[in-house]
This record gives sequence, structure tokens and C-alpha cells, in this order.
Amino acid sequence: MTTTSTATEATTSVDTTATSAHKPSISDAMTQMTPLFLILAVFYMLIIRPQQKKMQEHQKTVAALKAGDKVVMSSGIIGSIIKADASDPEATLEIAKDVHIKVRKDMVTEIILAPEAAEKKAAPATAKVSKPAAKKPKTAKKTK
Repeated sequence: MTTTSTATEATTSVDTTATSAHKPSISDAMTQMTPLFLILAVFYMLIIRPQQKKMQEHQKTVAALKAGDKVVMSSGIIGSIIKADASDPEATLEIAKDVHIKVRKDMVTEIILAPEAAEKKAAPATAKVSKPAAKKPKTAKKTK
């Protein structure tokens, strides 16, 4: 019976010196939290910040809507703005001749430039670039 008592004594006696010698410190907690902070920073830079910029750009686009703009709605409807007040969240959209519908301005996804406006925008950019006239290479004349 002495063998069983020593076995139980061995199992009940736990080495407490290893656990009580190392107390957690603030630097250990910061070391463990560093990867979490880095993940949150990357998440902010890659997802949250670009989304906020996109929302601000969309709000500027909606605020700049005026009569005559050709727009694309989020539902895919394409039409021209007939009436848009800055204070009113709704605008009147003409989708066909004498077919007007009321739409929410924040549902506009894109303003389509008229072909004339697109040409005017592109013309100054191409006018600034001037290339020198290409010289014809001199070719030797064949003589007999």
C-alpha cells in the first residue's frame, strides 16, 4: 500500500514554481496585441478608407446633378434629368419622349457625357501634344 500512497502524492504535488515565477507584464500583452492592431490597420487602409472616398465622390456627383444631364440609374434605366432641385432628394427623369418618372437622386450611378462634351474634353488634351513632322528618309537613287 505504500506504493499507492506515493503515486497519489506524486500526482497531487504540482510544480507551482514554474507558474508563479512568470507573471504577465504589459509588454507581453502589447506583443500579443500587435498582430491584431496591424490587421485592423490593413483592414482600414484596404477596405474602409476607399469605400469612404467612393461615398464622398458619389455625394459630390449627386449634388452636381442638373437639368440636361444624361444619367444611368442603379436599376439600369438611362435618361435625361428634366428637373433637379438641390434641396429635393428626388429628380424628374425623361426616359423616352414625353415619358417622365420621379427618381431618387442618390440612385444615380453614373453621369454620361454627351458626345459633344466628350469631344470638348478630349480636344484640349490632344491639342497640347504636338509632334514634330516626320522627315522622309533619303533614299539613294539607283543609276544604271
